[in-house]
Parts: sequence; C-alpha cells; structure tokens
Amino acid sequence: MFDTQRDSKGVAEDTGNPMILRRFRLNSQDRSIRELYGAIVAQARSVVFCGAYGVPDTVEGRFGLIVLHIVLLLARLDRDGSCARGIGQKLFDVFCADLDANLREMGVGDLTVPKRMRQFGEAFYGRQGAYLTALAAPEDRELENALARNIFYGMNGWCWQRGALCAGGVACLRESR
Repeated sequence: MFDTQRDSKGVAEDTGNPMILRRFRLNSQDRSIRELYGAIVAQARSVVFCGAYGVPDTVEGRFGLIVLHIVLLLARLDRDGSCARGIGQKLFDVFCADLDANLREMGVGDLTVPKRMRQFGEAFYGRQGAYLTALAAPEDRELENALARNIFYGMNGWCWQRGALCAGGVACLRESR
C-alpha cells in the first residue's frame, strides 16, 4: 500500500505520500525535547529533595520541583538567544501536555481539565516570576522566601533544608552564567 525503502541500517522508511503522515511523526528534536523533559521530571523526583531537603512528597511538592527545574532551564535557554527560546517553548508545550494527560489519568473530567490547566498555568507563571525576580536579587533571602512560598508552602522560619535547597539553586544558576 505504501512505498517503503530501507535506509543504510535496514530500517524501513515510508517514501509514499509524505504529506499525509508527516504530522504524526516525531522528529529527532521532538524526541530530544521529550527526553529533556523526562530528565527534568526524573531529577525533580529524586529522593534527595524529599529526604535531605524536606520537600513534601505530595503532588504539589512534585509539581513545585518540576516547575523550579523548568524555570531554571528556561532562564538558561533564554540567555542563549531566540533559537534556544524555541526549544524552551517546545519544552513548555510538552510540560503542559504531560499535565493534561496526568489530570485525565487521575480521573478529572473533560469539562474540568481546561479550568485546572488554567490554574496550573497561573501557578507556573506566578512561580516563574517569583523565581526570576529572586534570582536577580543581590541577596539569597528573596530566593529563600520564594522557595518557602512555592515549594515548602509557606512554612515560616529558617530551616537548614530550605537553606541547602536555596544554595543549590543559586549555585546551579551561577554555574550556568
């Protein structure tokens, strides 16, 4: 039915009507973006955050860590120019698609998903603004406060876990400059 040829590795390639199936194929950049997002999620789920840093092991805690990692990566990509910003947009799109899929997997109804996605978007952009403002501040205290609000959910007072997480975030960002 479709014309196929074998490439140098013996893998069949469709040489038939490329207009029909092109939209359904993942290109190598899309795969790389999905792998990058997978690495972010794996890093955010690292036991060290819940154990050593005291981040709550909840859906909200994991969401907060994923957002923190994405914001740090997007800030770094933003400094690399417009080409890297395109990668950042694709990464954000994969993040949103993952949130949508997770909501549906958890049983959230079709009519409620858009409302929840809007809430996630507001949470993402609010946290992104808070983190970028805090990272631009000369003192680390603003980042500590942003982490307390968004990752530790307003737990008042200083604790060594928040200080360690803050120091790690600042060090990571300073390395990437």
